[in-house]
Amino acid sequence: MQRCLFLRLLIPLVGGILCGDTCFFLQQNNYVSFIHSALVFSSLLLGSFFCCFIFCIVSYFVSNYYRLHYLFGFLAISSCFLLGMILATLHLHQTNFNFSGKTPSIYEVKISDKPVPKQNSILCHVALEGKYQNKEIEISHDKKYFLLYFAKDDMSHTLKRGNILTIYTHLSLPQNNGNPDEFDYRRYLIRNGISGTGYVASKHWKMLGNDSNLSFFQVAQDYRDKLIRVFQHLGFHGDNFAVLSALTVGYMNDLSSEIKEVYSVAGVSHVLSLSGLHIGILYALLLFLFSPLWKRWPMLKPWMYAIIVMMLWGFAFFTGAQPPVIRSVIMATVYALSCLQPNKPLSLNTLSATAFFMLLYNPLWMYDVGFQLSFVSIAAILLLQPPIYRLLAVRRKSVTSFSIYIKQKIFKRRDSAIKYDWMSSFLYAIWGVVTVSIAAQLGTAPLIAHYFHQLPTHFLITNLWIIPVTTLVLYLACFMLLMAPFPTFQQQIADVLNYLLDLQNEMLHATAGWPLASINQLWLDGLEVAMLYFILLITCRCLKRCTFQRVSFMLLCILLFFTYQLYDRLSNIPSRTIVFYNDSRKNLNVHCFDGRGESWLFCVGSHKPYYSLYKSVSPYWTHLHLPTPHFLPSDASLNHISVHNGIVDYGGKRICLLCDNRWLDRKCETKLNVDYLFLSSSYKGRLMDLTNLFNIRKVILNSSFSDYRRELIEQECKKMQIPYIDLSINGALSVSL
Repeated sequence: MQRCLFLRLLIPLVGGILCGDTCFFLQQNNYVSFIHSALVFSSLLLGSFFCCFIFCIVSYFVSNYYRLHYLFGFLAISSCFLLGMILATLHLHQTNFNFSGKTPSIYEVKISDKPVPKQNSILCHVALEGKYQNKEIEISHDKKYFLLYFAKDDMSHTLKRGNILTIYTHLSLPQNNGNPDEFDYRRYLIRNGISGTGYVASKHWKMLGNDSNLSFFQVAQDYRDKLIRVFQHLGFHGDNFAVLSALTVGYMNDLSSEIKEVYSVAGVSHVLSLSGLHIGILYALLLFLFSPLWKRWPMLKPWMYAIIVMMLWGFAFFTGAQPPVIRSVIMATVYALSCLQPNKPLSLNTLSATAFFMLLYNPLWMYDVGFQLSFVSIAAILLLQPPIYRLLAVRRKSVTSFSIYIKQKIFKRRDSAIKYDWMSSFLYAIWGVVTVSIAAQLGTAPLIAHYFHQLPTHFLITNLWIIPVTTLVLYLACFMLLMAPFPTFQQQIADVLNYLLDLQNEMLHATAGWPLASINQLWLDGLEVAMLYFILLITCRCLKRCTFQRVSFMLLCILLFFTYQLYDRLSNIPSRTIVFYNDSRKNLNVHCFDGRGESWLFCVGSHKPYYSLYKSVSPYWTHLHLPTPHFLPSDASLNHISVHNGIVDYGGKRICLLCDNRWLDRKCETKLNVDYLFLSSSYKGRLMDLTNLFNIRKVILNSSFSDYRRELIEQECKKMQIPYIDLSINGALSVSL
């Protein structure tokens, strides 16, 4: 820590960003008081920051005379903490928008990105230009961005970037479904600068014109799209085209869920994300090409590094200037500058300085998973790889003996007197790659388990060959693009590249199919992740210098970690309950737990209910340390549960899931008692129409209803004196049996 000045500044900056982010979302629960309190809060932060900054400067000079060095350090840390809070608060406040209740309004918007087709809509990223009030538009001076879902029709397919539209819709804050342990989609959008979302029905929008002025990032995306069309023209298609587009230009929209799962289970999902690995591969190629020049003429070294950096920034531009690529190129730029100094080119202080200045530019990058994995993996390599290499390094004598044996038995050579040859160098290189892979995997394992709830086990085997293959693919792709003036030769390179991608995908499919390819259903909360990283740091210190005190402290921390895990597991033992999950896509989902480690899940709907629910709710039963539930068919009769015609009987409770009109206009002499009537907007009738069949005790509404229909059903419930629960307000409902 004494040598890492920027690390000591980075830690309080990160703490301030966390605090500012937490305060923002706590205040946002009540928007009316939120604006006033946010202004007061920001003013107090700014005043506190300037006071700390001034006292920090004064204490720097005073400490020389009165030896109060601790005062300067305390004020410097406090200033960084307050600076982090201010920056996070200001960036998050840029998404504030005064939503006009629940009534739709007329807005003027401009499509700022390429529309993305969805299953039943067209998703458009738009910038708000203004709002119409009494047939006059109020221009929006502060750019606010929204995600709009346009209903699919013949007109919506003509939408493109740059279109200026008038729309009639209701804009609202991004909302979550409220299911336990689900992904916080609302925070994700706000941290990415999205103020809200809206749905635009057919014929509720009109084209005004088109803005041909393009921003820097839009021009970069156009060049990326041109490269993608070149790949298609050269005959790449299917998984090969999707993987090549992800590897070279970072276009991941065509990656199927199957290929993503294969790469994830094999432990090489980082290959599909265009970031530090790919920038490092290109940097190594450029370094190999230019290094002979400055070895011959040393005065050219700064100029050659400047050319390398400019070429990396050019690559970032032609790949769409995506944030992960920009961050990686910034890191490569800092590394190139550090190589000009005679000391160690890349250190923990250099890495901390890069992260510090990047967070000053955009503090919300800290919540980007790619940002976290990139910096943590590099820090783990810097801290863990050297002691691991020294701890388990193959002795020089044994390496030399093994290489001599290989040459004598396989290559029939007898030059055993040579101690340093290509065989021993190859073994040292292999061991170096293995230790780097182990260090990176150890460093990123807590984050991977926290975000993805799984850990690959064959990463050592796959990374030994996937990195050389990825390097070859990237170099061949660059060479193929450079051969555009020679179409015949370019097509031959494309055929070789296609074969190489086929081979890569087939080998990864085979690796993902091995037994115990990954450890699934892992659960780590934020505190457990922090504890694991603290244990890793202590372990690193023990490897550097092993003492009794350090080993004892490390074992104590490990004991505390497992104690907390045991407490979390005992406090989350599932009881005999029924959980009604909320789904905005007209699906109805009921999860029945028996309290002994077994559960049953029943879903009805038209939008692949099991697949969509599994992605959003599987973290919940992972947190409960339960196996994957039994997915019930439409008709089933088991010992504990039965399902027939959308009616579930479990634990003495009867639940009717209704997402169609099957029970309309039907009567029976004996009414069926229903404890819970679970409705989605696919049911078009009234609640009164069901009273001829059911004695309803409670009504549950999911969030797929419009405001108008929800109010109608709620009025019916009040008139019939039937209790009701709205999941769009309360989230998932858990009923104990």
